[in-house]
Amino acid sequence: GVTRVQEMLKENGNPPAEFDVNTITAFRVNVTVAKDEPASILTKVSNDATPGTNGTTPGTNGTTPDRILDNIPEELKVKLGKIGKKCAPAALEEIIVELCRIMPLNTEQLSELTHKSVDYLRKRIIPKLMREKRIRFTIPEMVNHPDQKYQA
Repeated sequence: GVTRVQEMLKENGNPPAEFDVNTITAFRVNVTVAKDEPASILTKVSNDATPGTNGTTPGTNGTTPDRILDNIPEELKVKLGKIGKKCAPAALEEIIVELCRIMPLNTEQLSELTHKSVDYLRKRIIPKLMREKRIRFTIPEMVNHPDQKYQA
């Protein structure tokens, strides 16, 4: 989380990050690099929350990707970071099962975490995992429920 980032910046000789939370739908984090590094400012802006959704990303049913990542072991975060365009389906399937073991997730959340399209996951990956009974619905009696998620 934020504390860990601040510690890492300090360890690297950088000044603390500055958080600007003065807007409702976004936040900005400014990170200034150490004096011996090239002079630049790294800025990350998150606009994935919309007014009226209590700071959550639409379609995620109250859990933002950052909150999900806070609950994921470092080893799995490393695997997520290695997912590329040519990720083997078997490797992606394993990661999705591991994620769904940690917490129930919907397709949009899985898409955000794996950087794969919702369409690809819905058509190729999730049906196979369901057939193999590696994941299951959280609301099996209503498969098209808007709050439907998958668990392992």
